[in-house]
Amino acid sequence: MPELVAAIRAEIVASCPELISDGSRPFRVHWSGIGEGHVEVEVDCRFRVSPGSDAYCEVRQELLGALARASKACGAVFA
Repeated sequence: MPELVAAIRAEIVASCPELISDGSRPFRVHWSGIGEGHVEVEVDCRFRVSPGSDAYCEVRQELLGALARASKACGAVFA
């Protein structure tokens, strides 16, 4: 599990240049639960874009893509 969390964090940093990662805002990736056939990872981060804007939608897509790439690289399968 630590590998998945580290991979997600690294992929977000690499894929999302608008990410605020200087310590002035939260940037957290934590394993938050496990169940039969699944794990839960909580991601809490902020970006340098206005919520609700087109740029926000694009950044959200980048973030979700980063989560998918990191999960796939670690062997996770989506249901």
